[in-house]
Amino acid sequence: IDGFTYSDKRLSATTHRPEMDQWILSKLNSLIKDCTTYLDGYDITRACRAVQDFAIEELSNWYVRRSRRRFWKGEMNADKQAAYETLHECLLTISKLMAPVAPFLADKLFLSLQPNTDSVHLELYPKADETVIDTALEKRMHKAQIVSSLVRQMRERAKIKVRQPLERLLIPSANRKDIEELRKVEEIILDEVNVKRVEHIEFGDSDVIKRKAKANFKLLGAKLGKHMKTASARIAKMTDDEIRAFEQQGYIDVPVEGNDVRIERGEIEIVAEDVEGWLVSSEGGVTVALDTSLSPVLISEGIAREFVNRIQNLRKDSGFEVTDRIVIGIKNFSPALGGVLNAYKAYIQQETLATEIKLNTDGLTNETDETEVEIGEEKARVRLLKQE
Repeated sequence: IDGFTYSDKRLSATTHRPEMDQWILSKLNSLIKDCTTYLDGYDITRACRAVQDFAIEELSNWYVRRSRRRFWKGEMNADKQAAYETLHECLLTISKLMAPVAPFLADKLFLSLQPNTDSVHLELYPKADETVIDTALEKRMHKAQIVSSLVRQMRERAKIKVRQPLERLLIPSANRKDIEELRKVEEIILDEVNVKRVEHIEFGDSDVIKRKAKANFKLLGAKLGKHMKTASARIAKMTDDEIRAFEQQGYIDVPVEGNDVRIERGEIEIVAEDVEGWLVSSEGGVTVALDTSLSPVLISEGIAREFVNRIQNLRKDSGFEVTDRIVIGIKNFSPALGGVLNAYKAYIQQETLATEIKLNTDGLTNETDETEVEIGEEKARVRLLKQE
């Protein structure tokens, strides 16, 4: 659509690309290092899994999804160019990394990206660029991914759809340094989980976060034997300070029959308790609390987002091209839904490539082209027309 062509004269990976691009290129070069190590040691399985995990979890499920607005911008500016270059570079490198173990698929991918070349198997195996690897950036982005995953899980528990905006998210951290690192990826978290704001606190500064420790009987049983009961009782009494210290250093020494026994990460489960109006969850040393209360404004925005989703599905079912501009005709809707459609008209048009939204007009007389859509308790009849 944009006529993008890849060139070796591309933007610098560390200075002229957004942080999201810098992150995926850092992960890519870390992947190259790992794959080289695995294949040098004849560990083909781990090399394959590393490429697979990167392609699915990091590149597709995070980078491409998080960058989709950049790809769909109207103008071909520097930001869009950087997104295309970064994606092309990642896919091209993947084709080379997978070539020894998936030769035909690798060649198909490579030739799709570089149509005027002969074969991926005439290329050199990639070498990692150490100057592009940023471990601090990788760590904070990984934490953002964990936070996003926890919020999605809590939404499922509360049966609140991702398209429904929520007001705030509480993230406790061990110290100010951790808080500052999280602030650098705060906008990504907010957009990913559809929450208006994040409140950063240190552990112990809020009554919302209440955590407790539980012994992992499956792992500790074989290790402690008859002393398991004593150790589990002591673990259950761990204070907030002890839990925080355990998460930071990865172990705690527990007195058992006059001797200290070292309990390590995985042998203790840290669980968070929900407080009324909040959901709390923990994973990998990260704890988050989600405010699940819904105001009328939040509910209205949620309805608008759901309506956009219905229109996008209708566009696809109707066979429209992704670049087609449309006119949306709507009738048989309640006053409440009409108020939402008017309030979020500009947002709906932008998201659906609609040049116009017509409410209750005579342009909807052809009932065979109409579709009834449901948005929660609301219903309406919708017809899409291609803008000529």
